[in-house]
Amino acid sequence: MFNKKIITILGACGNKSTTSANSKQQMTVAVIDDMTTLNAAKYSDLVSLEAIQNSYEGLYCFDQKGKPVLAGATKVSTNTDKTVYTFDLRKDAKWSNGDPVTAQDYVYAWKKLADPKTASPNSQRIDSIKTSC
Repeated sequence: MFNKKIITILGACGNKSTTSANSKQQMTVAVIDDMTTLNAAKYSDLVSLEAIQNSYEGLYCFDQKGKPVLAGATKVSTNTDKTVYTFDLRKDAKWSNGDPVTAQDYVYAWKKLADPKTASPNSQRIDSIKTSC
């Protein structure tokens, strides 16, 4: 079980460009309850969601006013009928080991979320999305 007061988890994406990987690779977070998972496709509780949101960066995040703003992407464009979205990813986005975050990382995560074998409690969030990946 995770400590209810303080947990240490591995960091994933950073918000700033770095020239070398973070040698410590840990993050300390105060929580009010046990975390059930760090698997972004499997969480169903708010404590796990908070840790996941602090570990991974999505294409969008919310600003201080609750408005969605680009995060992992720098630009989004759509076709005329808005059925195809193209995201330009941040060039400085890196995993904790220094590897670049790629489009394939996002594709993998979305496919994992949609895969019935994953049995994600959050898969309904993307049920209406058709992929060409």
